[in-house]
This record gives sequence, structure tokens and C-alpha cells, in this order.
Amino acid sequence: MKTKQSIHQFIFVLTLTVTTLISGTASAQNADSQTNDNWQFDAQIYIWAADFSGELNNGATFDVPFDTLVDNLKMGFYGSFEARKDKWLIFTDVVYLNIATDETPAPPGSNFGFSVRDLKLKGGAVNLVGGYNLLTKGKSRLDLIAGARYLNLGSEFGLNVTFFGSTQAVYIPIDMGIALDGIVGAKGKYAFADRWSIPYHLDVGAGDSDLTWQVITGISYQAASWVDVALTYRHMEWDLTSTDGIVKNVNMSGPSLGATFHF
Repeated sequence: MKTKQSIHQFIFVLTLTVTTLISGTASAQNADSQTNDNWQFDAQIYIWAADFSGELNNGATFDVPFDTLVDNLKMGFYGSFEARKDKWLIFTDVVYLNIATDETPAPPGSNFGFSVRDLKLKGGAVNLVGGYNLLTKGKSRLDLIAGARYLNLGSEFGLNVTFFGSTQAVYIPIDMGIALDGIVGAKGKYAFADRWSIPYHLDVGAGDSDLTWQVITGISYQAASWVDVALTYRHMEWDLTSTDGIVKNVNMSGPSLGATFHF
């Protein structure tokens, strides 16, 4: 099963990454602390070229590539914010999409009937976690995190309904999937040069969904003291078998390019 393979891949990546980070920064416990007693804030804006795919409850699969999403995108937002003081942090990340196909008018000359008008999809995911800095050495750090992830995917199926020659737009709401899950994991970065580092974020959880997990990694460059730019790859996935929506499994996966501002 695809979900089981994904779980195994996630566990392997999580184990390998955390083991490498801990072994490479274990001496940090004896080093001077790099944490700050003052509040520090990071705000990130990014573009995520993610494909949207999954499986419906009836067994049908779907795969919407990023270029198709862009062609039908009405509004989108990708961003995160982090507040940090001493060894504690709070972090939130928001992914929002508003997608709609072009409206198709009703066929002319019809007195009765219906036809497909358009299809709309609105929703996304919000992550909200708290964390504690476990290891710090120089610009490298490892934070343990715990919190929640909320998924809300809703769509509307639009029809042109013609009755006695008069056509009206009728929208049928469709609950694709809603889930609130608790998550635990690790995030941080491994600095391997003066301005270069490998950011990472790994988490796993459950609740309304049977399983949800996420992994992010890539490379980051400190362009200035107040801004970093990063190219990463991100995968988010949910097993929604036990929820009431029509989606059994959904995932978003693809490269991301963003800038993080420090203040």
C-alpha cells in the first residue's frame, strides 16, 4: 500500500536525520549556549510548487500537477512565523489555496436540463506547534516540537440548471476532508559552512486522521544578517480513511523556494 510505504520512508528519514544531527552536535551540551534571552522572530514567505494527489473512498486516484493548479489558481498563500525566547519557541505555518476552473455557460437553446459550470476548491493546512531547543552549537540547532495540524479541504461542484429557458447557477458543496491532529517531531538546521546550512522539519501525528506526517529538507543560504533564502523539498500527507470526507488519502509534495526574515 502507498500509505505504508510512505510511513516506512518517513521513519527511515526521521531516524537517519535525527541520528546524524545528534551525533554531530552532541558536544553542544558542553558548549556556550547560543540561545537568546530576548525575543527573536522569523517570518517566512515562500512558493511551494506542490503537486496535489491522493485517493478517494471509492478507490479512484487523482493527481493534479503544479502547473494545472497554477492555471486555475485564484488565490494562494504560503507563509510561516516563529517566535523564540531562551530555549522555547512557538511556530505556525499556513498553506492556503483557492482554485476554480473557468466558468462554462449553459448550452444555448435549451429549455430544460443541466450542464457542468465549474469546480471550486478552497482550503489548506495550518500547523501550530510549541518547541524546546535540545541542542545548539554555533549556527546549528535541534528543536523538539509538539502541537497540532488542521486540514480543511472543501469543494463546490457548479451546475448550470435550466428550467423553462431560465438558467441558474447551482453549487453543490463537497466535503473532501477535515482533520485536526496532534503532532510531534523535530526541526532545526545543520550549519556546514559560514553561510550555508541544511534546514529540516520532520513530524508525525494522528487524531481525526489515522496518520499524518511531514518532512522538509533542503539547503539555505544566509544572504544577510536579516534574511536567509532556502530551496527545499516538502511532503505532507494524510490518511483520512476514518473521516467523513470523500478523500481516503491526500498528499502535497514538491520543491519550495522562500525567504526568511529575522527581526
